[in-house]
Order: sequence, then structure tokens, then C-alpha cells
Amino acid sequence: MNAVEEYYHNLSENYRATYLYIRELIKKRIPEFDEAKKYGVPFFCLNGKNVIYLYKNEKKQAFYLGFMQGENYDHPRLVFEGRKWVKVFHFDPKGDFPEEEFLEILETVKKHHQL
Repeated sequence: MNAVEEYYHNLSENYRATYLYIRELIKKRIPEFDEAKKYGVPFFCLNGKNVIYLYKNEKKQAFYLGFMQGENYDHPRLVFEGRKWVKVFHFDPKGDFPEEEFLEILETVKKHHQL
């Protein structure tokens, strides 16, 4: 089992299904992504550059997807929240995932990277 697979395997049951679902959405929409575990979280990378990462902090109840070079992605669900380079997409891992909005953002990512 590689480091990325281990990350998902070690998630609590409360979060595993949602995170695996998000992972599949990303991989289906942008199969060119490579996956790597960096800084303790899964990253989706293109040509060795970090593009998207999954973040969770159960104590703070913070769950989001981070989009590197966030200035390149314009969508009302993406916010900087004081960050300089990363826009985030918040979601509730125990609720319904906002798939339609997320897929819109992935289309923006594809266009930016000309995929």
C-alpha cells in the first residue's frame, strides 16, 4: 500500500467514504493528475506541481480542498481566507457533497492547465 492509499485507509469511517468519493471525482475528471502524499495530506499534481490537496482537521471541524495558485480559479465557493496562494473549497464530510459546484471548479482547473 502506498502513502496515498494508506492515508485514505487510515481515515475514520465518518470521513473515508466522502474523501474517497472526492478522490474519484477528481480522478475521473482529470485523469492526468498524479497523486502524492505531501505535508501529511493527499495532493493531486500535474507535471510535478501541486494543484489540489485534501485537508481535514477534526478538532477544528475544518474540511476543505485547497487549490494552489488560487488566483487562477474564479468561483464563488472558492475563498482565500487570508491565504496568499491557496483558495479553499469548504465542505461537510458528513453531509451532501456539493458535487455540481465542485465539478464546475474542476472544469476551470482543466481549462487553466489546458487539459
